[in-house]
Amino acid sequence: MSRARRFTISVVVIALVVTVGLVGTVSWLKSEQGSRYLADWLSEQVTDSMLSGELHVEGLSWDFDGNVSVSGVALRDSTTEPVASLGRLEARISLSALLEGEVHLSTFIIDGGVVDASSDENGMTRFSGLFPASEEVATPWQGFGALVDIPEISLRELVFRTGDAGAIEEWKISAEGRLHSEGTRLALDSWNVGVDGPVNMSLSGGVVLTEKTLTLGHWDVEVEGREIEVSGMVASPLMAPHADIRVVHPETGDEVHLVASVDLQASQMPISIFGEVSIADFGWVAAE
Repeated sequence: MSRARRFTISVVVIALVVTVGLVGTVSWLKSEQGSRYLADWLSEQVTDSMLSGELHVEGLSWDFDGNVSVSGVALRDSTTEPVASLGRLEARISLSALLEGEVHLSTFIIDGGVVDASSDENGMTRFSGLFPASEEVATPWQGFGALVDIPEISLRELVFRTGDAGAIEEWKISAEGRLHSEGTRLALDSWNVGVDGPVNMSLSGGVVLTEKTLTLGHWDVEVEGREIEVSGMVASPLMAPHADIRVVHPETGDEVHLVASVDLQASQMPISIFGEVSIADFGWVAAE
């Protein structure tokens, strides 16, 4: 047998071995044992980056159509009690777009979850101390680094706990809308949000975030049966936020003009409010 023929046969054998190995590995990762391995690997990666506590992922599965499902996610602090939990996350991602460096999800669903953002007597939340403090200097929004398009996002029955040990409040939130990000422009379009809690409200509208501004489109808001319209802009939202927001009663035209500046480094928030509105119209009074 000639040397060239032996070389060709060797290449074919190696290619077959690699192919069989890849197919076997992928098939195993799709099995129950493989899914358990992926869930444990994800848990370990996040837990290793934490100062205390752990992340636990109960289940993770996927298929070649781009369907991904994650269930039973719990972020725990040193007391082993969940600080945040997620019932189920489902998404369908375009694998062909991913190979081209773009992220296209036809659906993204989070079904059930709890976030405990309440604080103790010192004003510290249970998230404090879980992760190392960031040493990065605040910078303008730079985008995701790739085109991201999710035409259907659904958040169902998410519970947020706020307040302190003396008065814990629960807010149940459901929302649906679209996300599109290209370059440094991030748009949240056609969002409908429902909030049940100490104050019940519903909101519908959109937001556009760029490198320099956060723009509220036209938002229709209903608070305890009272309707208002909200619009405005926040300059330098990730560095030194300066907000200019207008709240208008759609029938009477009464208007509240809110201007707020925030020093993120000093944690100061000087606020000035202009305009008048009656309790009957909005349920609260703004000072002149």
